[in-house]
Amino acid sequence: MRAFLLGLLLLILSPLLHGEVPPAITFDQGQITVLRDKSKQLTLEQARAAHAEGQFKPLAGHLGLGYIPDVVWLRVSIAQENPAARWLEVMPPYLDDIRLFHLRSDGKIDVRRSGDSLPQSSKEEPYRGHLFKLDFQPGDHEIFIRLQTTSTMAAIVKLWQPREFEQHLRSSYFGFGLYFSLMLTVLLFNAANWLVARRTIFLVYVGYLLIISIQWLGINGFTSEFLLPERPDLANMSVGLMISLVAAMAWLFFMMILELKRYHPFLHRLSQFGISISLATFVATLLGYYQIFMAILLMVGTVSLLTVPWPIWRLWKTGEVWARLLALAYLLYALLSLFNILGTLAIFPFNEWNILAGMASNMAHVLFLHFAILLHYRRIEADHAAALEKAALAERQATLDRAHRAEQDKLLRMMDERTTELEVANKKLAALSNTDGLTGLANRRRFNEVLNAEFLRLKRSEAQLSLLMIDVDHFKKFNDRYGHIPGDNCLTAVGQAIHSVIGRASDLAARYGGEEFAVIAPETNASGARSLAERIRQSVEALAIPHAANTAAPHITISIGVVTRYATEMDIPETIVSLADRALYRAKEAGRNRVEITVGEHDDEPRKGQPGLVRLVWKDIAESGNESLDREHQSLFDLANLLLSAAVEGASKEECTLLLNQLLNAVVTHFSDEEALLATTNFPDIEHHARCHQELVAKALDMAERFERDELPVGDLFSFLAYDVVAQH
Repeated sequence: MRAFLLGLLLLILSPLLHGEVPPAITFDQGQITVLRDKSKQLTLEQARAAHAEGQFKPLAGHLGLGYIPDVVWLRVSIAQENPAARWLEVMPPYLDDIRLFHLRSDGKIDVRRSGDSLPQSSKEEPYRGHLFKLDFQPGDHEIFIRLQTTSTMAAIVKLWQPREFEQHLRSSYFGFGLYFSLMLTVLLFNAANWLVARRTIFLVYVGYLLIISIQWLGINGFTSEFLLPERPDLANMSVGLMISLVAAMAWLFFMMILELKRYHPFLHRLSQFGISISLATFVATLLGYYQIFMAILLMVGTVSLLTVPWPIWRLWKTGEVWARLLALAYLLYALLSLFNILGTLAIFPFNEWNILAGMASNMAHVLFLHFAILLHYRRIEADHAAALEKAALAERQATLDRAHRAEQDKLLRMMDERTTELEVANKKLAALSNTDGLTGLANRRRFNEVLNAEFLRLKRSEAQLSLLMIDVDHFKKFNDRYGHIPGDNCLTAVGQAIHSVIGRASDLAARYGGEEFAVIAPETNASGARSLAERIRQSVEALAIPHAANTAAPHITISIGVVTRYATEMDIPETIVSLADRALYRAKEAGRNRVEITVGEHDDEPRKGQPGLVRLVWKDIAESGNESLDREHQSLFDLANLLLSAAVEGASKEECTLLLNQLLNAVVTHFSDEEALLATTNFPDIEHHARCHQELVAKALDMAERFERDELPVGDLFSFLAYDVVAQH
């Protein structure tokens, strides 16, 4: 178990501590000069004058001044040879007010603002940190940054290329996802321990993990980005409150697990004092005195961490393996926490490792969990052995043995539950690798997996499979005209519109590639697939995204190719993809902004008409070999298309009813002729075929009566007659 937890810890730490960081210019080699403005009144012109007078001092490394009330000015100059877009990032997230003055090469001054005192909607980019999107023209540029905060005065400034920043963003968020997944898993496992064992130590540990997770969400800017994006006041206050509560819970937890009251009374009283300071800081944060009390709290924490050698030495002297492992884990936690605190107080130089070290120290709690289980288990064994020594009767000994085995079973069940939680977390992480980063839909990889799985499943069940291939009309022209960022926004909106129409959990909407999307609809007949495609087309058109270069409409539209096949009719799933591609090609050839559905095996002819119109097309491959029946088949197709045209063109109810009656009469006549012909050929199971005819006619007549009573729209009636009766039967 110890080897498993250690391996898991290294897995989680690897993206945080050893992952490659995309290339960026980090201003930590003396490029930045700094000025402390104790008056807090300097303007940009006064700051420039101060720089001209040599009052700005070179900054070695990153800015880290601890808790100070001053305003700090940073200056950096950049020489640009070619026009370029660059994104300037200022971290950490908890800086209250950031004002950036960009003195451009043409003499103009751009003024930007950010900081965690602003809601996310007021920032240039909704991001956990602070991002400024700058446009550099050839020449010399000066950038002045004014910083003011009630938190520790620290800053890391980087200049990114946009694409590299987005890659860095994905990698960092993946690492944070792993970290918080582990914290959640440990929390749930200890909650289960408490429910089973009812030991206070587990409940305290659960509370500590919960609060520390919320704290790191706030410190890393996720509270303001996702939980309270428009309430920066509450987000900022929550960070101070959570830090205070985390400190209190940490003292309480270690006070209990190290048994300080029994073995180290002085450290027990120091821990009680630390809890009091933490609660006082909590109240002070509510009253607006966060900066003063937080500095005091961190100093008390530093003193407390310096006392760790005493309990560590006591544990080590026992010589027991579990005690020495606990001592090593506690030492690791103390060293990393001390490094984090000293960096926050500016005693150590501030850099990205300060935050990472604090998070890494919490990873060690996975080990504490195992140690707590070991302690609990050994105490149960000791109680059991003592009870056996005092027992005089064999029945008493047997009872104790059964209780011991029952406790072992409980621990094994808890281990199994923890494994299940880890599997769930791994499945969530796997889901991230199956998602398209731009649209949030499934990606091509996930599409292929689901299509293959559904193809094999439906081949066994002999059910139908429908596939929709979707293409944004003239999207390249849209990108050329409006730019790639609006293009990405357009694809995201189209993806959301497609996803909003998908109603079944078994259906899958995916980004197939570029501006092409796909929808897998298992166990969906042609009528249902056509209806789904038309609703998707209308949903995208309703977005009304302007597209002046679109030949189909003055806004964004899509073309959809639809195919429905029984999986047993195909050897490989790529067949249905090919058929859907051909249907999509016909939709684009026929004028775009429409749905094309394959009825015959080789339905390749383009059809001109109104946008979005779906028509039934008779193909030679559908011929039965009987000339009379084939003429009736073609007549049914023509009557169904006449009814569709009348519905689309807004014909009166009387006209639709007349066409409907003609189609129903033709269906009844055709079924009768077909049954007579089949009777002369000794067709097997003719009685079942006749019953199918009767059921279809009965349902059609019932739907016609509902249409007469205005209880059913003509579109639904047409869908049944055209696809279930005419095309499919």
